[in-house]
Amino acid sequence: MLKTVALAIAPLVAVWTAAHVFAWCTSPERRGTLARRTRDLRSPPPDRGAGSGLIDLSNLAGAYALAIRVGGVVRGFSYLLLVTAALYRPSLILSLFGLAAAIWILNRWEKVATLAFYAVAHDISLAFKHAAWAYHFPHHRRGLLYNLFYNSPGRALSIIGIAFIGIAGLPFAYGSETLTSPIPGLYVQHSHLSFWQLGAVFFLAGAAMAWAGAWLERRAQRKAMREQTRIVPRRFGKRPAAVFLRPFGSEQLTVPSHPGPRRDGGFTQMLPRRKEFLENVLTWLLWADGEVLAIAQPGAREAKTVGAAHHLLQPDADWQESVRRLLEKAAAIVLVPGASTGAAWETRTVLGNPTYAHKALVVNAEPGSDPEPFLAMVGAPRSLAEELRQRQLLALAATAAPDGPRILCSSLAEDIDFEIAVEWFLRHQLLQGSSFWGRAQRLAVQLGLAKGS
Repeated sequence: MLKTVALAIAPLVAVWTAAHVFAWCTSPERRGTLARRTRDLRSPPPDRGAGSGLIDLSNLAGAYALAIRVGGVVRGFSYLLLVTAALYRPSLILSLFGLAAAIWILNRWEKVATLAFYAVAHDISLAFKHAAWAYHFPHHRRGLLYNLFYNSPGRALSIIGIAFIGIAGLPFAYGSETLTSPIPGLYVQHSHLSFWQLGAVFFLAGAAMAWAGAWLERRAQRKAMREQTRIVPRRFGKRPAAVFLRPFGSEQLTVPSHPGPRRDGGFTQMLPRRKEFLENVLTWLLWADGEVLAIAQPGAREAKTVGAAHHLLQPDADWQESVRRLLEKAAAIVLVPGASTGAAWETRTVLGNPTYAHKALVVNAEPGSDPEPFLAMVGAPRSLAEELRQRQLLALAATAAPDGPRILCSSLAEDIDFEIAVEWFLRHQLLQGSSFWGRAQRLAVQLGLAKGS
């Protein structure tokens, strides 16, 4: 029995191991990150009342990484239970019980991850709420049935692909006395192919279907985001949650990706990615409150990101006036500065207006480089650059405060560090009474799970 289960999960384990080994060999900056995260767990939590302008998020990022791993273990255990229930069927009742138990455990990974985060950071992480990571379809309000038919081709292909990868190791279990799956009788005995050839066919077919399913799913997500949002602010109705400003062409900016369940709850997440688009990392939490809009580059190909809803302006529209109208309506602004003329104008407009600056998160797209240009741009004192170097911290983003800009920093610059910076910004900089983040923060404070601002 153990041999059969081990062979069933071996392909997915091999994919994960190969992805991590490849990332470790090709990205020197990722070596030693586990040890650094462990040290960060022992560092003090961020203090908003500190005299320095630095907000060290290393402790929260370390707790976030641990919580993601714990959530991943829960999902992995549910997958193992599901495989075991499918392979060994002593009775229909036990098989159904195993299937129900696997689904029940899978649906509890967010709660377990939240408990793990609280145990380490003595706070809660709102990133594990369903409203935060269900952003992929702005039209989810239309109902589960509508979403099922809208996205079923990509998701179904992903599930079948993962299943084919999962059974790639079963042909090698032929002859096992405990194997009761009909797969050997259907494929191994009558295919006239060797075990390794069958395994290779299953694995390659599954990988191709999983990749195609992920491509279809993301394409459907981008289409839904464009169809259900508007670039022209509504006179009446809910305003957009955020405006994403960035230099054209920066859609290709990526950051090292930390494996684990979040951002998309789909089955394709079982296959890890080395990199994640910076736009996706910066904007996915904002969809819990509403629309996240960006102006698309004229004449450019469709972006690969699933972050903001990209819209083209009318040919005769004044783009600067359109941006100003969006800035007035938006509840939050996420700004990635750039050297182009348009990006420089956006930076001056946001930072030069106190109203805009208060609701803006200015992101450092190159945290590994010299921090002085970024600090000078946001108006922070040069002394913070030396403090960053002494404390071995990286400047991720900046927010405005009455006593000067606050620099959100961490020991690393992976996707989870930027996600923690965005969450900190939403919880401490923008606490609108009617927003998801404001309601969740107030409830957490009332329950004693978080500290009041």
